[in-house]
Amino acid sequence: TNEIDTSSVLKIHLQNASEDMLIVENLSEAEIQEEDRTYYLIGSDAENGFVFGPGKTHDVFAEYYTAYGPEETTVQIAAESRYLTARIYAGKMELSEEFLVAPHERKDITLPCGRYMVALLPGDTEEDASPENAEEDDWDELSHWDFEAGRFYEVSPGLGGGYGIWELEEYGPGTSSLYLSTEDRSACYRLVRVGGELETEVFLEPHSHKTISFPSGRYRLRIAEGETWLSDEEAFGEAGNYSAIDYFNYKDGEAYEITTSTSSGPGNVKGDSAGGFSG
Repeated sequence: TNEIDTSSVLKIHLQNASEDMLIVENLSEAEIQEEDRTYYLIGSDAENGFVFGPGKTHDVFAEYYTAYGPEETTVQIAAESRYLTARIYAGKMELSEEFLVAPHERKDITLPCGRYMVALLPGDTEEDASPENAEEDDWDELSHWDFEAGRFYEVSPGLGGGYGIWELEEYGPGTSSLYLSTEDRSACYRLVRVGGELETEVFLEPHSHKTISFPSGRYRLRIAEGETWLSDEEAFGEAGNYSAIDYFNYKDGEAYEITTSTSSGPGNVKGDSAGGFSG
């Protein structure tokens, strides 16, 4: 355990507070109330205390947390193509939830509204995603996030191997349009809302094209290309080529075109699998 000398003087940088700097002369005052937020000390090892030298000035970081509830919020963890262990922390890094999500599955968690930190451990197997086998650097951490009452949030992989938090927004009443086309192979396009709901599906034969219209809003586009369509679950099978585009906000009255061979169009294309396409 770390011993803390209460004679230390702390220099604390506050974020989102009226004071940029605060001097605390006694560690019993290290939890600072600022309107409806309570600030507390954290650092690179947030679960442990700091060792403060007596009579010195220390540069540390202050994080805040809010009151929780009584209203609730919903957070959905989407594992996509890998196993995923998720940890949700509240307050002073207090573990609220820990659970494992299998590939292509989603798990809804209902929480009292407030500020949380989400830590995610991905793995190709269930064993790889086990906290017992992980190092500290293996976790992806999403900085403290204010989950508001009555809202819906999705936590899922983004481009570059990281993760993002996507908030469900209103769809429509305006409309957007998207131009889709194929070259030498058939293709199936699936436009998916935040939370996994399928908005529309389009199948195109080789050397064909189509423009679709849909309620404006944020969507992820899943793309499957191949020779022979097997089923909704198998798509083009192992011989197919699968990709996806991160959530993109399609605006009212705007027209978009997808080009899978380049990074142009709404968002970038990333690799996926048949399971991910159907999930």
